[in-house]
Amino acid sequence: MQIRKSLGCAILLALGLVRLDTASATIVYNATIVGVTEDIAYPNFAFIKLSVAPTGLACGTATTFHYTLPLLDPTTHQAINQQLYALLLSAYMSGKTVSIVGTGACTEDPTVESLRGLNVIG
Repeated sequence: MQIRKSLGCAILLALGLVRLDTASATIVYNATIVGVTEDIAYPNFAFIKLSVAPTGLACGTATTFHYTLPLLDPTTHQAINQQLYALLLSAYMSGKTVSIVGTGACTEDPTVESLRGLNVIG
């Protein structure tokens, strides 16, 4: 089990999805995505719920959703966010196990941490 956690973290680091200065960011290992929600009241991002809740949140207090992902990002991250969204939906529909890392900030919603990276396992 520890090897899988180390491997998952190494993969996320290797992909450049985790910066070493984001100590407050959460990482969830070996979870499945149990919900992806979009809401007309919040048209620019998706809410994500996992089978395992993140711990040690720096900002997020919500229990209904664990992460948000901007869909229409005015920054240069829009292309990667679209790729993350496609990967997220693929993992959700297939029921694959994932490891997820947050940004350590609640950018889109003050109670839900923003998603930084996703690793689909298997």
